[in-house]
Amino acid sequence: MLNILQKETKDLSGAILSKLCQKANKLALRECIIDKKKKFAQSAMEIDEPSAAIIEIRRTDFEEAIVFVRRLVFESVVLR
Repeated sequence: MLNILQKETKDLSGAILSKLCQKANKLALRECIIDKKKKFAQSAMEIDEPSAAIIEIRRTDFEEAIVFVRRLVFESVVLR
């Protein structure tokens, strides 16, 4: 995974890398919320039952985030 990130992001600034990580996190969080809603709907869980979710940021989240930031960089260069 790190090799892919290194290869795909070698020319990006720190601010863009930060945006990439934030986007990957948001994508993983969205998936976690959707999964939790599905599990809640399928079970008879109590609403006030404490449950902690572990958010796993997957390779696909980073790949989608890379596409997103590349599009941002391209648009910012074209619009200059």
